[in-house]
Amino acid sequence: MKVLKYDLIYNGRDIGGMKTTDGKTIKYGRLYRSGMLSPHSEIDEQTLDSLHLTDVIDFRESSALTFSPDYKIKGVKYHNFSPVDFPANKDGFNDELMTKVKAAGGGNAFMLYLYRTMFSTQMAIDAYINFFKVLVSEDNKVVLWHCAQGKDRAGMASFFLEYALGVSFDDCVEDYLYSKVAMDAFQEFALPEVVKHFNNDQEAINVFKESYTVKREFLNEALKYIDDTFGGLDKFLKDTLKVDFEKLRKIYLD
Repeated sequence: MKVLKYDLIYNGRDIGGMKTTDGKTIKYGRLYRSGMLSPHSEIDEQTLDSLHLTDVIDFRESSALTFSPDYKIKGVKYHNFSPVDFPANKDGFNDELMTKVKAAGGGNAFMLYLYRTMFSTQMAIDAYINFFKVLVSEDNKVVLWHCAQGKDRAGMASFFLEYALGVSFDDCVEDYLYSKVAMDAFQEFALPEVVKHFNNDQEAINVFKESYTVKREFLNEALKYIDDTFGGLDKFLKDTLKVDFEKLRKIYLD
């Protein structure tokens, strides 16, 4: 794994270098996970241009693309595969949603609900099916995928991909949890705006603290849902997401 040198963009890394259980290695320079590509600086543009991407997959809700469009790189194909349809607005704060989240038990309860329902609709399933379709559509793909913060929707995509490539379950978990490093730094500059918007409403601030972090219990909630609904992670990848394991591994492993 190699952390990308971003300026305003955050939580970006090359998952190349991760080892599989049979001794192979994910190729460097082919598979990148990230937070959203907006806002961005000249440094970020230089970093993204240097990756020689063929495709960018955006897991955000379609409305977010209007308010915070990705940095566009000439010749790159952009895809929007949203597993959930969050309300979005320009400043990133939705007071109506905040009221509902508070009533539902706060930020931690909301995150558990999100992970419990992230794969409960055909829209969600199709998003991850299409993610894997892009990856194996050609042998020369260089793909970056992201959501808003690169840790939940994109984080689960990364977990599925790494596991499908043959990375051990524990190493997949470790990479998922590594996003907390980026999110801790993100909170330092994001929370002051939250405090300002919600007039020091501590309950609202705590909601954002929970949604701006990564916890093993969030991942556990998703995996439990997958176990209970689809018969386990292996069966979910094979039968529901229709992953072509052989082609995926042929393209992205050394």
